This record gives sequence, structure tokens and C-alpha cells, in this order.
Amino acid sequence: MLEPFFIRAEIKNEKVLKKIDPMQVARLSTVKNYTKFHLIDGGSYSVRTSLVNALNNFPPGMFVKIDRAEVVSVFHIDNITKDELIMNGKTVTIAKSYYKYVVAGINRGKYCGNNEKCRTDDNMFFFYVMHFDNIKPKCPCCQHH
Repeated sequence: MLEPFFIRAEIKNEKVLKKIDPMQVARLSTVKNYTKFHLIDGGSYSVRTSLVNALNNFPPGMFVKIDRAEVVSVFHIDNITKDELIMNGKTVTIAKSYYKYVVAGINRGKYCGNNEKCRTDDNMFFFYVMHFDNIKPKCPCCQHH
């Protein structure tokens, strides 16, 4: 089980710290200085933070980037085509330039290549692409950034 975390949210015009279960988050999207946490039950919360900072609350490899300002949880993806993916019965568009990152991310894109377990071209490709996009996951086998 993943550890829950808290976000500052406004509920019924009152600011509260809302507990979030990482497995309940289907996707994150960002506009300007705000990131929206989209939950699988259809609810959402906007938080004043960057996408990169929001992703620090989740384990590496849990999300894949589908366009410049949106990531989706690999746990909630049902099907993927070249243009879109199906998550919990809803269609989400994938930017054409991000399709290969989505495929790399759901296959084996969690390792950095620093040791034998990590060394595959697909894994290293995804890890360095994520660095290029300013998302710095830790490798689960060796904790390398």
C-alpha cells in the first residue's frame, strides 16, 4: 500500500488539508501555477503547485506524461492507441510526440541503467527522457536520480 499524503484544498469555501490516497489519483493536469488532481471517483482538487512538485508525492514510474501539461497513472490505463488511451472507461488524448514515452513508461521505464538490473535501452531511454522533461524519478532498484 502506498502512503497517503495531504494537499491544501478548498472544500465548501473552506481551506483544509485533504488526505489523498495515491492509488485514487487517475491523472494530474496543470495550468499555469495550478495542478489538478483528478481522482478515479470523478472528483478533483486544484493545488497551487507545479506538476513536477506534485509528482514528488508519488512513487517513480507511477505516472507517464501524455502531453506537455498532463500525466496519467499507469494503474488506471485500460487500453492505448496511437492517439488516445482509455482510463476507467474515459478517453484521454495522447499528444503525438508523447506516444513513445507512454509506451516506454508502461513497459519498463522505471530504471536508470546504473547496474545490471537497470541496463536496457528502453529503460535508459525513458529515464533520460523524463530527466529532459524535468521530471526526476528515482530508480527503484538503485535509487539513482
